[in-house]
Amino acid sequence: MTWDDVEDVLYDGADNDIKSLKCPDCGSLIHYQYNEETNSLKYGCKKCGIVVRGHKCSKKPNSSYCEN
Repeated sequence: MTWDDVEDVLYDGADNDIKSLKCPDCGSLIHYQYNEETNSLKYGCKKCGIVVRGHKCSKKPNSSYCEN
């Protein structure tokens, strides 16, 4: 799995798939947050220090778990 795959699951995956997403580099659970007000998605791995940010996303992530 790559970070591109992680993003695909965040947008198109089932809630269970999203809740169990793991870092492609170290296998730790990833964190994710969608901000509807700014239409931005942030996700990554706290253990590896990787953070991916998307601003002005073309669509909303599939899971309510992404809304924090």
